Amino acid sequence: MANAGGDDFEITESPAQQPYNDRAMRWRIPRCAPALFLALLSAAGWGQASAAPPTADTPQKPEAPRPVVVNIQAFCKTIATSEAHAEALQTACVTALRVSQAMPNYLCDMVVEKTAGFRGTMSRFPFQKVTARARFVDGKDTYEDLKVNGKPVTKPNALLEGTWSDGEFGMNLLLVFKPANETEFHFLGEKKLKHTDAYEFSFAVAKEKNSSWRWTWDNHSIFPGYAGKIWIAVADSRILRVDVNSTDGIAKETPMQFSEGKTDFSLVDFHDGTRYMLPAQVELRSLLHGNREYRQELKFRDCRKFAATSRIVSDPAK
Repeated sequence: MANAGGDDFEITESPAQQPYNDRAMRWRIPRCAPALFLALLSAAGWGQASAAPPTADTPQKPEAPRPVVVNIQAFCKTIATSEAHAEALQTACVTALRVSQAMPNYLCDMVVEKTAGFRGTMSRFPFQKVTARARFVDGKDTYEDLKVNGKPVTKPNALLEGTWSDGEFGMNLLLVFKPANETEFHFLGEKKLKHTDAYEFSFAVAKEKNSSWRWTWDNHSIFPGYAGKIWIAVADSRILRVDVNSTDGIAKETPMQFSEGKTDFSLVDFHDGTRYMLPAQVELRSLLHGNREYRQELKFRDCRKFAATSRIVSDPAK
């Protein structure tokens, strides 16, 4: 895990240990609803997904590998060196890795709206609206004052009813910049995101290198390949948006056949001399067998440290 006290980032020594990497982000796909498959995206260490009961087919956890320390500044200088405007991407890389290891304790008001339907049709129906106060405490997501469709809920299973996601709150930028993933970047051009000039880069992670996105269901798991785009502000190299989607390595027996996510970030002023880049809006889409499609939109508002008020000083990119 990361060293919160310095400018170093620890990774595992061997890709063979990736399935048990504590910084992996997980899609957990339980099979416990008659009409809906359920998907839970959580970042281990930020929001742990419960483990399935062990069976004879369950792989044994190998011995923990020795961590390898990577200097953040030195690593980020090595990415996309042959691409135009690589310095902006490298600055964003430094920010992302530092933020992932040194986030303060804070909370936000959260609204999640979920819809379901079939791919290729205009017919969609809302089936759940969740409101809560989301807390990020010592590297983990917690939720309180949870309401589903306006009704208070206390049972832990409430977050698993329908498609649920909680990894975005704690931060998912390691999908893009984690050193062990050996991400490939390419510059695509310049564009505007809500009146902000931005550099657009594509990125891709091969399934053999993926140590950040794990899908689990029953007693099975896969690390699919994935790709996406990242937009970085021309003026100050802020990360404005990250899009990610699965590409390959998905077996036919996997309940979920495709997923994609879009995260808009905003710079939040905590009024104590600190500002942090936090997720402001997230859109997730998952495609299951039978062309069943589930979408959810998450919005985080009024983010603040526990003892301070805050305001968003830059709108999420559109």
